[in-house]
Amino acid sequence: MTAVDRGRYVIRDAEDELSAEPTGRLLHAGETSADLPCIGDWVCVSRHDHGNHASIHGVLPRASFLRRKSAGRNIGFQMLAANIDIAFIVQSCHFDFNVRRLERYLVMVREGGIEPIILLTKTDLIGADELEQRMRLTTALPISPRIPGNAAFPIARTPANRAALSTEPSPKEHWKRRISRTI
Repeated sequence: MTAVDRGRYVIRDAEDELSAEPTGRLLHAGETSADLPCIGDWVCVSRHDHGNHASIHGVLPRASFLRRKSAGRNIGFQMLAANIDIAFIVQSCHFDFNVRRLERYLVMVREGGIEPIILLTKTDLIGADELEQRMRLTTALPISPRIPGNAAFPIARTPANRAALSTEPSPKEHWKRRISRTI
């Protein structure tokens, strides 16, 4: 399943992508909307209309999932995606840093059996002490995420890291080189 939008489904096989529709049996067999296909699901289909359309007969068991609580008074869940191995949670270190929001995302990801990796951005916009404090807060969370080496430290401040990650110079470095050539 590659796309779901208000009851419209798009699936992909080895040959092409086509629109699909769940059968009535599949729609009525599910107890909640979480039982319906979502992005990332492996589904059983049959093609018709000369292979231009498909009917979804079943959803294979999910290895992992990402879901959120549904809006409204009823307690339910909205499926966002399925069969995900890793979720990158990106958090700004600047004005928008929020440990409780980060914790909510970690819970949401872990509940679905997905490995979380936290990437802290905009680290060059804060001081070293503030960065160290935010790193301590992040690593002290009850759900221990993986934080890749140097992902939380300003790459722009370490030329060796920048060179390892990209062969292209940063825009700032590009203009420095260009100006030094003209002088």
